[in-house]
Amino acid sequence: MTSNDQNKYKFEAEIFADPAKVYRRLKERLDKDGPLASMPEFEEVVQELIQTLNHPFIQDLINHDITSNSALSGALENQYSQVLLALRHVALEVELDEKEIKAGYPHRPPTTGRYPYQPTLEAISKAMDFFDTVERIAHNHNNPLYHADRYTHYELSMKHKDGIIVIPSSRVLSLEDLISLRAYPTLAFTGMSTKTIFADGYYNTPKDFWVHDVNHNRRMISFDDRYCELHNCSREEAYQRFATTIKEIILPSIKIDDNMSKQEINKRSIMKALYFEFLHESALSPDKDTLKKAFSFKAGDPSPFEIMIKNKPQNIETLRMKNNNLRSGIFGSGQNIDSRNTRVKYFYDNVTPNFIASLYNKLTTSFYDNKYYWATDLPPLEERTPELIADAALTVMELFGIDPKELNLDREKLMHIARNRDENGKTIGRIESYPHLELKRPALKREIVEDVILSERKKQLSALKSKDTFFKDDTVVGKLDENAKNWRETLKKLTSPDDSDIADEITLSSDSNKKPY
Repeated sequence: MTSNDQNKYKFEAEIFADPAKVYRRLKERLDKDGPLASMPEFEEVVQELIQTLNHPFIQDLINHDITSNSALSGALENQYSQVLLALRHVALEVELDEKEIKAGYPHRPPTTGRYPYQPTLEAISKAMDFFDTVERIAHNHNNPLYHADRYTHYELSMKHKDGIIVIPSSRVLSLEDLISLRAYPTLAFTGMSTKTIFADGYYNTPKDFWVHDVNHNRRMISFDDRYCELHNCSREEAYQRFATTIKEIILPSIKIDDNMSKQEINKRSIMKALYFEFLHESALSPDKDTLKKAFSFKAGDPSPFEIMIKNKPQNIETLRMKNNNLRSGIFGSGQNIDSRNTRVKYFYDNVTPNFIASLYNKLTTSFYDNKYYWATDLPPLEERTPELIADAALTVMELFGIDPKELNLDREKLMHIARNRDENGKTIGRIESYPHLELKRPALKREIVEDVILSERKKQLSALKSKDTFFKDDTVVGKLDENAKNWRETLKKLTSPDDSDIADEITLSSDSNKKPY
């Protein structure tokens, strides 16, 4: 992490260093001043969004929008103005001197300082709406809203839930980071991206990624509240236990040293993914009893799920999609359903596989990485085997004092579970499928290159002779090709006839020509 990033993410570093201390500080403030409590910790993310709104590419889009002859001219500029106003206004501080109060001045400021908690979250959510629109205007191959379609009602409500403190952040989190954060999910990290990014097997636009994280946080907190009910303890007591487990057992077990063998490094890398699947993806709490239940879970055992329906069908399988998920959402359930006669149905689904089977599926079908890039903190694709997963699982059990014989498990049986097969080779659970080789990256539209970038930047383009990145960063296009005569040629090369190349991600690692699939 660069020194600039260290300063930018100073608040996040505080949380990683001592989440309990940060939570108490923020909770006391919110208890005292309510949902309008000042959150100066949010200054960096708000100013980052404002800076991005002023990015030359955004300004080019806005200028093109207001000068075009389209009947919709000015629509994007109007949304831009609303977002900028919201972000600027939450940064305001109201001044009322004592002498005015003594003179009988009638009004009192509704907020106690800059960046009031809930209004700032609403302003950030508006910004995610705007950048989502920009991504869809500028790129092809974006998926329809999925997480937002299903879970917006959680986004609207979770920030009001007692004890939950939403932490908007643009910091890129590793698997290890997300494992660490599982100790204190009431500090609900919520990913703030102004670009479409790859996560969980799909390319997620800004709004979808934001709501995707809200739902992860919602599920973790729900499981934690259930833990507290079963163990008759407070959240604070539970989180102290979780933090101890993660700090003393989990994190040391996935630490990798240079002097370790390749086999040990691979096993620890898979252990990290296993913990991530258990703690983050399955959202389960980091305790021995829950881990035992997860390992002994049999495909088809009851598993909690939620969908939008008018009436629960007699056979839930009529809602099953090709990828084995269930149809849901305002748009996903049908033709813009009328939510006045629709319910979010909480129920037990009975086709879920063991979390080890989900892990193996995700490791081998473009959940963690894909044909465009690979996760460098995981073993190469060909080494992500059922045998390695079984070895990792046995080591995790040993660390937690779980006897596999007590669960009627051994290495061979764990390998069968990873493959989602019984001992006779028969499929035993419904594995969710991902786009995998059919996955398409969002691609900068040719008309955006021709009509916006080239037309708005004629003088700048004609003067550019260096190999600097266009706009002085890599948010839109990469470096000038050595053989290219000018930026016009470079930009055209970045958008193939079928728009199959993405301009935003052209500056990957030096090994970007290698493919894991």
